[in-house]
Order: sequence, then C-alpha cells, then structure tokens
Amino acid sequence: MTQNKPTVATLLSPRYELSYRFHDALLELPWVAQRYAIQIIPYSPGDELMPDLSAYRIDGLITSLDADIENMAPLQALGVPVVNLAASRCEGISSLHFCPESLAQVVVRHAAGAGFEQVAFLPTVGMQSQEVEQGKVIQACASEAGLGYWQLSVEERPLGVSVGHWMETHSALVERLKMLDERTMIYAFHDWRAVTLVEVCKELGVSIPESVGILGRANSLDTKVGVPNISSINHPYLHMAQSAMELIQNGSPNDVRIACGEVVPRASTVSTPEQGNFALRLSEMIRSYGIEGISVDELAKLAGVSRSTLERHYREIHGEAPSVALKRVRMQHVERLLKSTDLTVHAIAEMVGFSSTRSFFTMFEKAHGVTPGRWRQMQTEQ
Repeated sequence: MTQNKPTVATLLSPRYELSYRFHDALLELPWVAQRYAIQIIPYSPGDELMPDLSAYRIDGLITSLDADIENMAPLQALGVPVVNLAASRCEGISSLHFCPESLAQVVVRHAAGAGFEQVAFLPTVGMQSQEVEQGKVIQACASEAGLGYWQLSVEERPLGVSVGHWMETHSALVERLKMLDERTMIYAFHDWRAVTLVEVCKELGVSIPESVGILGRANSLDTKVGVPNISSINHPYLHMAQSAMELIQNGSPNDVRIACGEVVPRASTVSTPEQGNFALRLSEMIRSYGIEGISVDELAKLAGVSRSTLERHYREIHGEAPSVALKRVRMQHVERLLKSTDLTVHAIAEMVGFSSTRSFFTMFEKAHGVTPGRWRQMQTEQ
C-alpha cells in the first residue's frame, strides 16, 4: 500500500518543462512505482520564500537549484538524501548533472558538422561552477576541432521583460553580435535563453543560421513554437530519473555525471528546411530503432535514401557517422536495462538485436572492459 512506501518528493520549478518530463520519466521506471510514493512540492527558483520543507514527511528529495545563489540550508537540514539536478555542489547534497566533456563534444560536433567557424557559450551570471568548468571544456573541445571560441555571462530574462529592455542591460553581447565576422553557433545554455537570443538577432537584423546559429538545451516546447524553430540538446530523462533514484537509495552524498543527449536539429542551426527536416527525421529514427540494433543499411532503406546520402547528410549536421550514433543509442539502452530490470543478459541481448550472446559480450566488453554481468554488479555496489 502507498502509505507503507517511502516517499520521495520533488522540488522542481513548474516554469520549466524539465519538471513535467522528469516526473513522467520517474513514473516510467517500474521499480520506482513499486517501491516509492512520489510527491510534488511546487517551488520556483526566485520565489521569495521556499516552502516549509519540515512540514512534509518525506524520505528523499530531488530538486534543481543553483547552490551558488540559492539558500540550500533548508535542504541540508532535512536529514534525508537530497539530489540536486545541477552542477553546483553543496555539502551533504548529491549532485547529478551532465558530464562537461560529453556536453562539450555534442555542442562542438554539431557546430562543426553544420559548418560554423566558431562556438560561443552564454552561461548565467553568478553560476560560477558551471561557467568555469563547462566553459573551459567547450573551449578546449572547440580548439581541438579548429573552431574559435568566446563566452559572455548573461542575466536570465524574466517573463514579462521586453527583449529591448534586456538588450539595454547586455550591451556587450549586442555589440559582439553586431561585429561578428565569422559564422558562429551560440550555445545558449537552455531553451528560454535561446528564445531570447533569437529575438535579439531579429532586432539587430542578424540572420539565423547564415550568420549566427542558436542551440538550446532540454528540447522543450519553447524550441518548437517560434520562427525559426530552435535546435536543442535533448535530455536523457529516463537516465536522469534512474540515476537520481539510485542516489536516493544509496543515501550517501555523491557527485554523479551522466552523458547528455543528442542535438535535435532545427532551423536555428541548419541552413535549409529540407536539410533540417531530414536530419530531425534521422535523429528520431535512430532514437527509435537504434535500441533494436538496426543497421545503417536498414536505416537508409527506412529513410528512403541511399546509404551514402544518409551518411553524408548525417555527418553534415552531427559531425559523426550514423553508425556511431546507432552504437551509442544501443549501448545506452543496454545500460538502462541492466540497471533498471532483472532481465537476464541473454534476454537483453535478444531485445537489442544481437543474434548471439557471444557477440553481445564482445561488444559490451569492448566498450566497458568488463562483462555485462560484472558491470551490473558494479552498479549495485556503488
């Protein structure tokens, strides 16, 4: 019965789509629904008062707050495991966030594949841990790819504040956009900031994506309703939910970094609608069929193009071969099945399209250095 289950609460902002999609992902995990009751505590960063958390009888808490600027003391005083979906660290609280190297590779790979000459990053003023670490990694990755790099910290644009007013307080960015002499893709840190940047470029007469490309993160509704539609990095919500609940279970504070998702390409970084639509359809097909072990030839047949055409277009947008993406999606699905189900290794091998357990073992050991069974055991020991 529900009352006998430990309760895990979420303290996530209703302003952001992440809250709803993360909750959906939590409920999609069978073992979470079986073992835990999930409770929602509404709160938005920037609210004058945080809810009185002591009024809630909970056994764990998942939130997404910037410890550099938010008051974390009420969370520290709870005496239960707390997981923060942010890179900022706080004593006694677990941090679950994207591996900076993974995110940098996704950003730079997309920029290079789409033909941009430099990458820019717009972190948030005051978010020092993310600005310093992520900025350095993106810069190093861009340099390795032969791309230029710059970054500027910006304030969030509150709802109701005009773009014109926001531009007045961000003259350095406005001047930078006016003076660009190289085609630049700007990673805007998240989707709402990407929307703001699109509006700024329109005000300045800067063409998208011919002069400036804009990349968001979270693949929220904001990316799909404006003109142009905005390319965005998709969050791996199931992996995030799985990892957060594992941290709650383990109890001890830890810093866990996971791989981010892939770019969903749209008109803000892709030159033509046809190219963008084709790349988006390929990305969706890889996410859907990659878990089943589909080959590049089979993917090309489904897409209605030759293998060479598929590979050329995919490389232009994503900067890598489709075979690499297929292997990554397949491996991520294998990892989720090993961690979140009791399926046998043989059953998992069949589910992801391997004709023999031996070939599955070979692939897995090449990627992880251990057998699937040993890898599963290591996850439970962490």
